[in-house]
Amino acid sequence: MGSRILFAGGGTGGHLFPGIAVAEELLNNNSALEIIFAGSRRGIEQEIINQTPYEHLAIEIEPSTEFRRHPVRFLWRFKQACRQAAIELKRIDPQVVVGLGGFASLPFMWAAHRQKRPAILLEQNIIAGRATRFCSHWAHKVCLSFPDTKGKLSRRIEKVVTGNPVRKEIREIALQTPEQNHKPKLIILGGSQGSVSLNKFVLQAYVDLKSELAGWEIWHQTGVQDYETVEKQLNELGLNITCAPFFQQPEDLYRGATLAVCRAGATTLAELALVGIPAILIPYPYALADHQTANARYYEQHGGALVLPESELQMDAGNPSEPLTNPLSKLLKSLIQDSQQRMEMARSMSNLAYPEAARKVAELIQNYLD
Repeated sequence: MGSRILFAGGGTGGHLFPGIAVAEELLNNNSALEIIFAGSRRGIEQEIINQTPYEHLAIEIEPSTEFRRHPVRFLWRFKQACRQAAIELKRIDPQVVVGLGGFASLPFMWAAHRQKRPAILLEQNIIAGRATRFCSHWAHKVCLSFPDTKGKLSRRIEKVVTGNPVRKEIREIALQTPEQNHKPKLIILGGSQGSVSLNKFVLQAYVDLKSELAGWEIWHQTGVQDYETVEKQLNELGLNITCAPFFQQPEDLYRGATLAVCRAGATTLAELALVGIPAILIPYPYALADHQTANARYYEQHGGALVLPESELQMDAGNPSEPLTNPLSKLLKSLIQDSQQRMEMARSMSNLAYPEAARKVAELIQNYLD
């Protein structure tokens, strides 16, 4: 029987996609490996894993945000989740456990520590998340996406800067020769779950820049919650827009993209960097420790992106004679009109890529199997 590896965590695509990228690399080198993903019962998590060949083991676990509202219930259910994770780990018997971040990783990382199993962490953001900070006291190594990751990690854990692993389909786009004379392409990404507020600001920008965007191809990922509302408004604009709650084929989304408007999740940024797509970044303002702003500022400081805080995007109905009251419209218009700046930003974005990240993480895991 081949070796087993369990990837623990998730809750969002930003946590899962790096794990999927590493799993692809591991299987490419050793097809006899058995890969299992373990995490919560959140819909987006199960939807993403269902698009892969990997088994998904889901346990009952509440998000950490429930602690303040229902502390007794939360602690009891977390204890139950840890017991269930310990039972499942003994049943599956993985040779290595890989923590992907997110609260759902904690029970499995704790169980791996108690059962003395090798454990590796992946940290996507420039400010280490709570799960990574907790688990750093139990794991052997942590793979960092940024050279100067901040956060109180255990002093004992070995820190390795690998970059954030990106899925094979996206890595392959970076190797392709760009098509000549294709339409410029704008992509809108609110993360795997979408962003209602980002959609609102972008919709206003479409109205403001209808003539400027007339020759552009636009791909807009809305999230499930806002899809019907956004689609209805888009149909009235007459622009060339492909709209979906979530794009299952990332290669179609990124291929030929000229410019992105998006949140500043670390995995999205790693994907944009690998393909060399400049971006306007609107960080999610309520992210833990404001880590999306920290991610965004890093890319801005290195020339690959421009940051527009959501606090500056409080739209005014404005005067009809002055349509660009939306700061996003102003910034987007300047980049639409300045191809030289877009090219310079694209080069800077590419310089921030870690094309070998998945391979490096896979090698670290493989060392525990040999």
